[in-house]
Amino acid sequence: MEQETHKRAAEIHYEIAVKHHNLFISTISTEKKANMVVASQNYFYCIINFVEMIFAKTNEHSFNHENRHRKIAEKSDLFSTQFKGLFEEVDRNLRNKVAYKGENGDKYAVIKELAELSMKELRKNVETKDMNGKQLS
Repeated sequence: MEQETHKRAAEIHYEIAVKHHNLFISTISTEKKANMVVASQNYFYCIINFVEMIFAKTNEHSFNHENRHRKIAEKSDLFSTQFKGLFEEVDRNLRNKVAYKGENGDKYAVIKELAELSMKELRKNVETKDMNGKQLS
């Protein structure tokens, strides 16, 4: 997929996540946990689309979570140190615990923080530079 499509997909997932995060923090009903799950799933897919947007700049693409993890390590110069550190924490087990089992606490906070960083980088990242500001060929 092209870079602009991933960029917009990341933005849409983030918008949905923020909406459900706000419902999560303001709701006392039985829907509280459901809103956290929906927020975390969309934060996660915001992150994934951000990564794919970065890969698309160099005509790369990942095929699954394991392949994406490996490519981030191989193409580490495309990602900031902060991003790589948080991405390591948001591995499949943490993501599954929050997005599918509804566990809360620091796990949710890490996914949210990484999505927020992804959006910050997306907004400042111009087409010809990686996350470290290095010019891409």
